[in-house]
Amino acid sequence: MKISVIIPVYNEEILIKSTIENIHSSLNRFSIIHEIIVIYDTCQDNTESVLKNLQKNHSYLTIEKNRGLKGFGNSIQHGIEIALGEYVVLMMGDGCDDPEDLIRFYKKAEEGYDAVFGNRFMPGGSIIDYPLSKMLLNRLTNFILCFLFFTKYSDTTNAFKLYRRNVILKLKPYVSTHYNITVELPLKILTRGFNFAVLPNSWKNRSGVISGLKVTKLANRYCFSILYCLLEKLLLGLDYKKNEENL
Repeated sequence: MKISVIIPVYNEEILIKSTIENIHSSLNRFSIIHEIIVIYDTCQDNTESVLKNLQKNHSYLTIEKNRGLKGFGNSIQHGIEIALGEYVVLMMGDGCDDPEDLIRFYKKAEEGYDAVFGNRFMPGGSIIDYPLSKMLLNRLTNFILCFLFFTKYSDTTNAFKLYRRNVILKLKPYVSTHYNITVELPLKILTRGFNFAVLPNSWKNRSGVISGLKVTKLANRYCFSILYCLLEKLLLGLDYKKNEENL
């Protein structure tokens, strides 16, 4: 098994089928042996039935219910534990990530990198229908992260990333139970001295507007993960310059 794609989902009955099929089609076209692991929390729509019907005719698809604590991050952690692939890829269930980018990430990782990160803001990257308020918050957060962690990588909050599975297991303990895990993992790649590459990727908004209350909750969780990783950085005292050559 070369690639394990982990997709946490919650109320994705409309887009999850096409998302899974598009990912599988892209990987299959290049004969890359893979599995797609979908972890779902308690959904309030027909996501569960859509997934189970899809699984009947697709051996590459694993459907798991998140039986532990609820949350995006907990679903990711469960997916990592059961993944069989040499590489673990985190993707969203709403089809916002381009499966063709996954092929490029995989080929780059095969050059010997521990992780490959996407950057939607570098030349070659693209963003479609990104709300202005989220864009401003995104840019501010990433500017702060660049300053705090002495890195030129300017899209840490981008969830679409690829890791070697033996490396992502070394990032334990995971402390993020929600979306903030997408920040914790790459920051730990930095703080623990693993090598990474950065490639442009495309992103298309498919989820609508995020409420102000949800943004506030996310901000608090992100701050927790950032402070945790910053403390780890200060305690470990690693030389980050060796990672900058990958940019």
